[in-house]
Amino acid sequence: MAQVALDQASIDYRVLGPEVSPHPPVLFVHGILVDSRLWDRVAEGLARQGFRCYLPNWPLGSHTIPVDDRGSLSPDGVATMIKDFIVALGLSDVTLVGNDTGGGLCQLVIDAYPDQVGRLVLTNCDAFDKFPPFPFTLVFALLRGPISIKLLFEQMRIKALRHSPLGFGLLVHPDPQLTASWLEPGRTDARIRSDLATLLRNVAKTDLTDVSTRLGRFTKPVTIVWGQRDRAFTPALGRRLAALFGNATLIEVPGARTFVSLDAPAAVIDAIATVAATASLSVYLPRVVCRAGPGPGRPHRQRFDWPGAAGGAAGALLVLDTSIFPADIGWRLAFGIGAVFGLVVLLVRRNVPESPRWLFIHGRQDEAEQIVRDIENEVEHDTHQQLSEPERSLRIRQRKTISFREIARVAFTMYPRRAILGLALFIGQAFLYNAFTFSRGKVSALQGRVGPPQ
Repeated sequence: MAQVALDQASIDYRVLGPEVSPHPPVLFVHGILVDSRLWDRVAEGLARQGFRCYLPNWPLGSHTIPVDDRGSLSPDGVATMIKDFIVALGLSDVTLVGNDTGGGLCQLVIDAYPDQVGRLVLTNCDAFDKFPPFPFTLVFALLRGPISIKLLFEQMRIKALRHSPLGFGLLVHPDPQLTASWLEPGRTDARIRSDLATLLRNVAKTDLTDVSTRLGRFTKPVTIVWGQRDRAFTPALGRRLAALFGNATLIEVPGARTFVSLDAPAAVIDAIATVAATASLSVYLPRVVCRAGPGPGRPHRQRFDWPGAAGGAAGALLVLDTSIFPADIGWRLAFGIGAVFGLVVLLVRRNVPESPRWLFIHGRQDEAEQIVRDIENEVEHDTHQQLSEPERSLRIRQRKTISFREIARVAFTMYPRRAILGLALFIGQAFLYNAFTFSRGKVSALQGRVGPPQ
């Protein structure tokens, strides 16, 4: 298992999924007294869809590597570890996924380090003053010393006690081997017991009510996936948490308890894949399918769009005013304005730089290299840091044109769900929204007309 050495602790982690992925990376955060295996079914399903998944074992009681700085074992301290892990591995635009205590930690991460997270997925988890919820307040109170942890964990070797409501019984349909392995590090290693005792003492001092007042500031996509049979983290808590975010989707999962990733992994997989696809759709479709949209070398064309539309609308108000132009002349002038703007677009297009990718594909690698070099020089000048050399290379087949058949093959073979979603949104906008909006005046006039048309 790979390890990353942070200032506070060494974190072991696993990675599933392709090294080069079109999707944003997914980082999982489990809760207290479980480890990354909580997410195995979800990560394996996402990996099959091409997602790159990172599964660390956070120092929350089932870890096997004692921490270096025990003073960092607090909710805020572990949230900092999560941020440091993201930075150490060079991840960006991360999809952060949390459950149980891990969901509370994710809330602390987006509050303190929102720029590190691209989107958030929470399954049943701590929130507000439920940190933890009853009856785990009683259990955690008994586990604030290494000796009491040793005594209780020895008793938990009995499956009936381990799967009781004071163990894992409220959280999941338990797997005896899995639950026993989660308690094994604390039962057998005094250093892990000391880590857990320190953590639980600091959890007792923490309340998520204050951070909940600031969660609305996180405006990126949020999906809440909530098991409806959870008696600890109740459905009402999930609805209350979802209401805090301005850009949140609540998915209720019948029959699932706290560990939704074990009870209903497909629901969590779909939620992560959907929130990632929705967040990247506006970038994916223009760049990959149409080679347009915002990006290096493409700001001017995008900025011309709305001023041009506004100018055309303003011109129409002038030429369609029958007090200035006769009706049979005004509409012809309105069409003429459209033609003029079309000619302007053709002229402007010749002076708008293409993206480096487009230039390279079409055999203009020198121009592409110059644009990338200018961007790198600007970044180094602004950050006062030397950029490292690329670790990997891409093989690109250069050609003069890309056929619509090739575009369709790539879109519908490699990314069928994204392509279908994009077409649905495009058709809805073009044929439903535009049709209603642009013809509303005509429809209203026809509906209000009395007598036969003249």
